[in-house]
Parts: sequence; structure tokens; C-alpha cells
Amino acid sequence: MLELIKGKRLVFVGDSINRNQWESMLCLLFGAIKDPKRIYETHGRRITKEKGNYSFKFVDYKCTVEFYVTHFLVHESKGRVKQRRVPTLRLDALDKGSSRWS
Repeated sequence: MLELIKGKRLVFVGDSINRNQWESMLCLLFGAIKDPKRIYETHGRRITKEKGNYSFKFVDYKCTVEFYVTHFLVHESKGRVKQRRVPTLRLDALDKGSSRWS
């Protein structure tokens, strides 16, 4: 797998389900590395449940495996239906946090 993502970014974006998939992928990739000191979190953080964004750099493969928390990939807003404002999803626009991962 590391050979396939060599020189690239592998990005997981989503909620807790996507986070679990990202953590599983990291475990698999960590197991394939002989020297764990050649892997680091680019912001110097440890994995906790409080932080939402992580990027692990695999130095020997020049790749990153990243996770960004968001509940919707598309823009969430409110639309007017008659006299009420109702929650809507704009399928033609990405979430405002997408600049971090797009």
C-alpha cells in the first residue's frame, strides 16, 4: 500500500466512521515500517479524541495519510420555504472547511 501512495496524499474526510477507517489504515501502514521514527504527525500532536485534523508523514515514502473532521462534504445552510427557514444542503458547493483537504 505504501508503494501505491508514494509521493501522494491519502485523505480521509468525514465523521467518526471515517476516523475509524483512517485509524485502521494508519495501523496497517505503521506495521509495514521498520523504523517508527520515520513517521510523524506534521503538527507534532498525539492522536486524541479532542483534535479533529491530523496529518501523518511517512518520510521514506514522501506521503501523508490525513484525516479532517466534517459532518458534511457539501455546504450546509438554511433555505426559505414559504415563510420558514429550513436546513438545506447545497450539493453544488463544498463545505467551508474544504480548503484544508481539497
